Amino acid sequence: MSNDIYTIRKNLAQIASQLRQGKLIPPVQALHTALVLVSRQSLLRNEREEFEHMFRDSVDRLNADPNLRKIYPLSLQYVPGNEKQLAGDLVELSSMLQDESTAEAEAAAKALAAKKQEALDLGQGYLDTKEHDKARGVFNGLVAEYPDDSDLRADIGERVLKAGLYEDAVEHLSIAVEQNPYLLQYYNRLGIALRKLGRYDTAEQYYLKALPLAPEDAYLHFNIGRLYAEWNKWEKALEHGETASSLKPDFEEAKKLSDFSRKKLRGATS
Repeated sequence: MSNDIYTIRKNLAQIASQLRQGKLIPPVQALHTALVLVSRQSLLRNEREEFEHMFRDSVDRLNADPNLRKIYPLSLQYVPGNEKQLAGDLVELSSMLQDESTAEAEAAAKALAAKKQEALDLGQGYLDTKEHDKARGVFNGLVAEYPDDSDLRADIGERVLKAGLYEDAVEHLSIAVEQNPYLLQYYNRLGIALRKLGRYDTAEQYYLKALPLAPEDAYLHFNIGRLYAEWNKWEKALEHGETASSLKPDFEEAKKLSDFSRKKLRGATS
């Protein structure tokens, strides 16, 4: 019982500071918890009077909060002995605040996504007109503002890869892989960029990290085979080309890779 009394006092004492911090859900839930706990106690007269005063004070603070009034224009009412009614009103208010919080979070997420997309479109426009330094400026500003967004990094990496800016692609995609090492497409794109730069050994390292994530991905095996073909490692090129073909029999490019690698091997032994 003494623990419950302590919890009630603690919850009610926090309400004023929580409201000053702009928080709404925690003080509402704190008052509701206190009401529920009090209803379970056999209180002395002075304790009940103390809590009645604290309940009235808490309700007044909630009613006076301008942010709460915007969401819940009705006034909360506290009548000693009828704590159940107030508790029910607080449950309703808490639900409304949760809905409002969810709606605000969704709106904020949409606004953030729109802001990022606007900058991505601007950078893409510069890529399309070959204004690469301007594109870099836009993209570097984006990742500086959102340094932990691996999908954003990968999106930028994909764009600069298509534009032939392979060093830029490696920079962005390698960071994306570090931030989220379980997404196969990051490795695939990074491997392609490294292959384009002739950095075959580094590309191989990333591809070997990707294989355990998707050992039956035909396109991954094909890209690894392409790497080995450019590296003149024809046995490995053939191995991965044939694996890609077996996983996806209608994969014509994989079949061509296998046939070409086989010819190279025959030529080397003849």
